[in-house]
Amino acid sequence: LWVYPGTKNEFTVGTVISENLTVNAYYEQNIFTVTFMVDNAQYEQMTTATGTTIVLPSDPIKSGMTFEGWFTEPDGKGTQYTAESTVKEDLTLYAYLRDQVRVRFLVKDDDGNVISEKSQYFIDLAVGDEITTLPEDPFVEGKIFDYWKNEKNGEKVEVGYTVTESFDAVAVFSGIEKYELTVNYFYK
Repeated sequence: LWVYPGTKNEFTVGTVISENLTVNAYYEQNIFTVTFMVDNAQYEQMTTATGTTIVLPSDPIKSGMTFEGWFTEPDGKGTQYTAESTVKEDLTLYAYLRDQVRVRFLVKDDDGNVISEKSQYFIDLAVGDEITTLPEDPFVEGKIFDYWKNEKNGEKVEVGYTVTESFDAVAVFSGIEKYELTVNYFYK
């Protein structure tokens, strides 16, 4: 906005100039407020200038939940804002938290007892996530590891398995084929 010195009168296109004229550039920096909400309560609020990247607060921590990001609408809907996002208007951003589930990977003996030193691997995921990694194949003497099995429903658990609830994945083994070998010695 261009204005005449000492006034806020705007110098516009079409103004007829008949002598030397000084005009001043006049601008206001737009400052916006970003409000961060968690469970319909204000978590944090900040102000920022237009066009600057957003400074996100620390991720909210809620027991049994996984934080997925900040969105313009509740429940993970709308536009997600990250540390690279720029602000162009006042914003209210909502934390998107999903239920967390745990998958424990267990090795059990033939009687169903957990072999504790081999059962220290677990992953925490949000409901609906897929398993992206599995523990190393366990070793049990005299057996060959086949696969992991969801102990609740009997399904095979592998990379890409969609998790809908917490469960134990139990190692499934097959026996090693045993052969009897008879050795005869002949002496001359």
